[in-house]
Amino acid sequence: MGEAGGAYNSGRPGVTDSFVSSFWYLDGFGILSEKGHSSFCRQTLVGGNYGLLQNTPEHEPNPDYYATLLWQRLMGRSVLGVTRDDGGEGEGDRDIRVYSHCLNGDNGGVAVLAINLSNQVSERV
Repeated sequence: MGEAGGAYNSGRPGVTDSFVSSFWYLDGFGILSEKGHSSFCRQTLVGGNYGLLQNTPEHEPNPDYYATLLWQRLMGRSVLGVTRDDGGEGEGDRDIRVYSHCLNGDNGGVAVLAINLSNQVSERV
């Protein structure tokens, strides 16, 4: 996957450089890995309001930096199928996303990412 960012025109302060942006970002990782993509290129490392690092002299990390770090450390290259209790497969409900991979570097371990994109729907996992 080439060039991806949270929004056009340098993003939106307080949104694309905040914790909430990481849900969109990690969902993109999950979708692309299910489709067989093995690499991802972020739009920018530093700059705008969606860089992994803040555009300040200190270059402090934005939340997406930590999301990337956790994905890299936990989610291995082997993508596992997800089945819902109702017998469905894949992401299912558009608001509830679940991704599962073999744990990175651990034979037999499993890492699961569950994202609720709704502020009105709750789900027991």
